[in-house]
Amino acid sequence: MKKSICKLLGLALLFSIISNSAYAFTNSKNNINENIEICQSNKQDCFQSQIKKEIIKDMDKYYKKYKNELIDLNNFHKLDKSKQEDIENILGGKDKDNLNRSSSSSDAKGFNLNFKKFHNGSIILVHRGKCPYGYWRHVGTYSEAKQKFLTAQISDCGYGSGVIYEPKEWYTRSYDEAIGVNINSCSSNSDKLNSMMNWLSKFIGKDYSIIKASKSLNENDLWYCSLIPWKGYKNYFNVDIDSNQGRFVAPDDIIKFKSSTVIARSQTK
Repeated sequence: MKKSICKLLGLALLFSIISNSAYAFTNSKNNINENIEICQSNKQDCFQSQIKKEIIKDMDKYYKKYKNELIDLNNFHKLDKSKQEDIENILGGKDKDNLNRSSSSSDAKGFNLNFKKFHNGSIILVHRGKCPYGYWRHVGTYSEAKQKFLTAQISDCGYGSGVIYEPKEWYTRSYDEAIGVNINSCSSNSDKLNSMMNWLSKFIGKDYSIIKASKSLNENDLWYCSLIPWKGYKNYFNVDIDSNQGRFVAPDDIIKFKSSTVIARSQTK
């Protein structure tokens, strides 16, 4: 009798172990399937995240290559006057070392870029050659009404100086590489983005400066290219798109911002 009871208890215990194992295995399969479904349902987000990682990786390689020549814009005010002028000229489109962004520049390869996903507030970052303050050299903020990019230049390369509009063709013929960026947390609010661009357009014709420009939303007489989207998003969404939140916002800081999403990437012509 005792042996029978022991056998029954043993079988019950074995059945319990098998059942629990089967449940755990089934549950594990369900978790895997759920993860696959989540990734598939957000396939575009997964793809964009991977593209952004690749871009950041390329930027890191660039930093490593030119680590002894790059400067942090947040230390800009510590540089001597001549160095400050050099940096202002480069970020503002006028470089005495023949790295200007004019259409006649022989070292610009040009690129192809699909602008289909650009809307009010979308940002273009462009690269060409070596740049002392980072990988990305220039920034434009897209206006649907104008079908152009609002930006700032220190000198007139055909579209005026200070705060100006530049056409898409200016970018595609004058640089080697570009990416389009949206601020993911703000990109669905088209009304606010429209108001933001209308507000920024009021500063057309204002002068260019890095050293004297301010992040204060009450001081809007001086601008540089990457300050334009920064002030727009800060004023209308209270979002700081400067990843290091320093005194100056460099083009590189925008793509490194956690909520920035890549919507387009150029292909070399």
